[in-house]
Amino acid sequence: MATRTLTYKVCDGCFRTDRELSPVEIVSTVTVTQFCGPTKTVDLCVDCDEAGKFFCRQCFRVHSDDNPCDAILRRIERSHE
Repeated sequence: MATRTLTYKVCDGCFRTDRELSPVEIVSTVTVTQFCGPTKTVDLCVDCDEAGKFFCRQCFRVHSDDNPCDAILRRIERSHE
């Protein structure tokens, strides 16, 4: 018996896939080396890229500018003043 492997693209910002009715167009791809674990490829679609979402190297997630990581970084900077 033969085995088939299905591959499709997934946006890591909104989790839309190619298998839906409106296909996702990936415009930004980042390869990240994690502290513990294998390398990870992060893909962002056109909508997430226009919304300003990005890959955060502090928490290893995709989010926008208003995020808890920025608040943590600002708090650390204020403590060093």
